[in-house]
Amino acid sequence: MKKYLCLSNRLKAIANLVSGNVAADVGCDHAYLSIFLAMHKCDYVYATDVREKPLERAKENIKKYGVEDKIKLILTDGLSNVPPSVDTVIASGMGGKLIERIVFEQDWLKNKDKHLILQPQTFLMELRQKLYLNGYEIESEYPVIEFDKSYCIISARYSGCVRNISLKDAVIGRINDSNSKYASEFLMRRYKKYKKALDGLRISGLDKQKIDKYEKICNILSEWK
Repeated sequence: MKKYLCLSNRLKAIANLVSGNVAADVGCDHAYLSIFLAMHKCDYVYATDVREKPLERAKENIKKYGVEDKIKLILTDGLSNVPPSVDTVIASGMGGKLIERIVFEQDWLKNKDKHLILQPQTFLMELRQKLYLNGYEIESEYPVIEFDKSYCIISARYSGCVRNISLKDAVIGRINDSNSKYASEFLMRRYKKYKKALDGLRISGLDKQKIDKYEKICNILSEWK
């Protein structure tokens, strides 16, 4: 009997975006996403991690769900040693700066047929800016709320069009286009986060430039406060 695998809301939202046949799950950790994709969506999955322990746990889970023939585990940093034949690259649950490095160091991703699914834990606004500055286009974004955590999942492809985006586009992204029930709450939480940081900056009064930037960000997000 085929085992049932229940994903978290975050991983489920990521899986829903996958439409290709061969995926790379970067930083796979326990490999539940990789397993789900192998069971339901992809012909083959490359599951990578930079640490041995998560891969050992992933190996056990892959065997448990009987998909050893559809997943290859790779001990590697980012996409190193991952073949360019993959059509979908998933980088989730890590910092935005790390995602930038993983994506931008691979020239083979500069291809409109390569689908990027990115879920940064930090530096969301900066990641949006860097994607456009490196010729990538954000197709859509999907906010997800899980208990006290909020996430934004970015779907992007290379377009070759290099451009600066406005501060508003960097702050809001394409959240409003998602038609998600979580959109307003996600943006409200972003407002509260930046407002709290702004209040702290105002008390210290040390970084006038950052205070000015955070005031602008809070003004943009104030509609959802």
